[in-house]
Amino acid sequence: MFTKAEQARFDAMKAVGAKVFSESGHLIMTDREAIAKLLRPLKAMGRTERWRNAIDSWVIMVLDTDYDLAWAYGQYGIYAGYANLPV
Repeated sequence: MFTKAEQARFDAMKAVGAKVFSESGHLIMTDREAIAKLLRPLKAMGRTERWRNAIDSWVIMVLDTDYDLAWAYGQYGIYAGYANLPV
């Protein structure tokens, strides 16, 4: 069971994901800076350093061209999702 704040962060993450991936899971947005721009506002939704660091890492990995974009988005999205949960 999520608190209202946790649910809001989770819903915001899902909304970003819906813009980046199709319903069938295919990457539909490939502009790394545009994706980072969608992710950055999520940082303000949390009060913990853990959450803010997770969003920072997510943005950095999406922007890093050494990594496959879909992998970077998914891997660090999972990390952010865990950071949304209570410790």
